Parts: sequence; C-alpha cells; structure tokens
Amino acid sequence: MTEPIQSANSTFSANISSLRPMLAWIISQIEESPFDQAELRRIEVALEEALVNIIHYAYLDQEGEIEITCNYFPEDQIEIIIKDYGIPFNPLENGQKIDRMAPIEERTVGGLGISFMKELMDKMEYSREGDANILTLKKYC
Repeated sequence: MTEPIQSANSTFSANISSLRPMLAWIISQIEESPFDQAELRRIEVALEEALVNIIHYAYLDQEGEIEITCNYFPEDQIEIIIKDYGIPFNPLENGQKIDRMAPIEERTVGGLGISFMKELMDKMEYSREGDANILTLKKYC
C-alpha cells in the first residue's frame, strides 16, 4: 500500500466529554483533503457514531483510552484508524443493512448506527490485535 503523505495520531480518554475534542482533532487533520464541507460532515457523523459506541460499551464503565490515527494518501483517500483496548467487538458483524423505511414495529432493535456508518464511509475494516479493537474507516475522493 502507498505510504500516507500526511499522518497524525493522538490519544484521548474514552469518555463522553472527550467526544467533541476527538471529532475536532480528526476534522482538523483531514480538512485539507479535497472533500467538500458536506462530505466532511458525513465523515464526522460516521466517526461520531463509532466513537460514541466505544465510549459507551468498550470499557464497561471503567477508565480507558481511544487512540486515533488519521492518514491522508496521495490518491485522495483518507483513513481513520480507531483503536481501543475494551471488550472485543466487531461492529462489521453486527451492523446488518436496516430498512429505515420499514414501520418501526417491524425493525430490529439496535444496529442502526453501524448500518449508517457503513453507508457514509466507502470502506470499513475491523481487526482484533492482542487486546486491541482496531476499526479502520476509509473514504475516497
């Protein structure tokens, strides 16, 4: 794979008060990409969903951290890697395609946010490496 032309990483506490600073930091890393403001907002929504899930579920009410890496590639691709050391969870196995037009009574509980993330991003990958969950979100220009 081609090396990124820009790469940055940062670590944040896995709590809800860190959500806005995490999102602001990520957007500051990718705002120079060719994406327009509407596309950056869609990326931000997908990231917010991923981060909120980690904050609420990864550490089971214990202290934890979220490591974020932002890569920008010369072929106009951004890649955001989100790593946590919480309980194992592969969101790609759990986010089925949801018919948002179906009556509410016919919908299954949960999974809407993950389904939404898949629609907003071009590619998502998950791996468990040692005790780390690694979620990679990619968007192409």
